[in-house]
Amino acid sequence: MSLNTFYTRFEAAANDAAANDANAKANAIANAKTNANGCRQENANTRNTFIISEHDVRRAFRRVNTRKAAGPDVISESIIVPVPKKTHPASLNDYCPVALTSVVMKCLERLAVKIGRHVSASLTFSTGAPQGCVLSSLLYSLYTYGCVATINSITIIKFADDTFVVGLISDNNEVAYLEEIRNLENWCQRNNLLLNVRKTKELIVDFSTRQERNYRTSVINKSPVERVDFFRYLSVHITQDLSWSCHINTVVKKARQSLYHLRCLRDFRLPSKVLRHFYSCTIESILTGNIATWFGNSTMQDR
Repeated sequence: MSLNTFYTRFEAAANDAAANDANAKANAIANAKTNANGCRQENANTRNTFIISEHDVRRAFRRVNTRKAAGPDVISESIIVPVPKKTHPASLNDYCPVALTSVVMKCLERLAVKIGRHVSASLTFSTGAPQGCVLSSLLYSLYTYGCVATINSITIIKFADDTFVVGLISDNNEVAYLEEIRNLENWCQRNNLLLNVRKTKELIVDFSTRQERNYRTSVINKSPVERVDFFRYLSVHITQDLSWSCHINTVVKKARQSLYHLRCLRDFRLPSKVLRHFYSCTIESILTGNIATWFGNSTMQDR
């Protein structure tokens, strides 16, 4: 049940706020409708009734893509199976919700969490976008439009649900960079966004010929951010020395794994046109992914 509540935590907060606001308005209306003699005047408009007609239901069903798979109950709720993001999960945020959504679920948003044979009680919610939705990236960009850097030496780059903070540290002064990290953390808290510290990495690029400097570790939600020598951003491996050998070796290894399937198709004596099409889609697409970023600055050996 804790996972169930965790997946709808923002919806629950919104519903509580809406309920309190509705109760306050109802009390204000009730007080306003009491006359000088203390007699309460009945007014049908003091209650807002939400009515769904048969036409509304039929229209909602017609807009649903019936070719998509239905959920396990084939009726009205989605069973979410939490999949661990790491070998040893330590918090609720370490689980990724994976669900098979039914047709009716697309009209009546409900969810339940299933672990083994145990299924939690269902909850109704309307916050968020389904994973894999084509509008998710656009909605995130619109929602985080106001999240910008407040210092000239800092740049915040956003793509889908990834946020990248680039800071210039001059004269070994980290005050501006660390301050911008705190500003980002506060902005996310005010706008109901949760920063995953476990998935956040910090990379220091320093080409100074002086003695190695000791940079302070960034802190988010009272937890230190892990500092690494390289990390992957948008499928590109960025290293501490800004070389592309790590990325190219990873790409070549991944492309070689797909060569096996190409050999199998060749053994079946498929036409050359089909083999070339398969190569372009599964192997060449891997080798040329983000090539404008790394190929121009790579060494001749890596090329």
